[in-house]
Amino acid sequence: MERNSPRATSVLSVLLGLLGCVLSLPACGSSDDDDVIGSCPDDDLFNATACDEEYCGPPIARLGTGLGGYESLEDGDEVDIRYGAQGGFHIDISVEMDNFCQIVFIRPSMLVDPGDGGALIPVFDQNRHVQAVRVEPTESPLQQFWGIRGFVPCEYWPLDPTQPQSGPGCGPEEGSAGMFQDFELEIRLEVEDHNGRIASDSKRVQPVCCD
Repeated sequence: MERNSPRATSVLSVLLGLLGCVLSLPACGSSDDDDVIGSCPDDDLFNATACDEEYCGPPIARLGTGLGGYESLEDGDEVDIRYGAQGGFHIDISVEMDNFCQIVFIRPSMLVDPGDGGALIPVFDQNRHVQAVRVEPTESPLQQFWGIRGFVPCEYWPLDPTQPQSGPGCGPEEGSAGMFQDFELEIRLEVEDHNGRIASDSKRVQPVCCD
């Protein structure tokens, strides 16, 4: 299991958080300040077992980007293709989640639109088991994870798998349809925790080479 970053939590903050739950202050396990678990409709209330929490409402996953934190994405946004220090090219992927336990499976994937009306073509797929970072640990299950590198096939994208291209500075060769940034990219995301709660998101973006 991966950890996003170490976080120090004082004994005092833990005690205050527990006291807030006991007194039914804005509910632990709810991201809505106006909501209290005690008044949550039965259809929306979920008692988690994997992390001993209660949530009011369905799980939510929001796809984003960002190198050192979560940055939201919308359809049509541009995303930078970055050149990694150890070679290769990637796009930074991040995720914001709500109403999940803190330890989750994150499954990002990326597919290229060939622009000819054909099916999307997968270029990246990953399954990670991580511990997310709670934004407000004692008040809300809202959490984030970043540092996911979605690797892309160099600056040029080969349609023909028999003509692979890899490494820095590779150029157009037989089998290449053009620069990777000439095509739209669909980034997909699925999040699942150990209670079996699942949420997903996807965005159509425009890659821009190369930062």
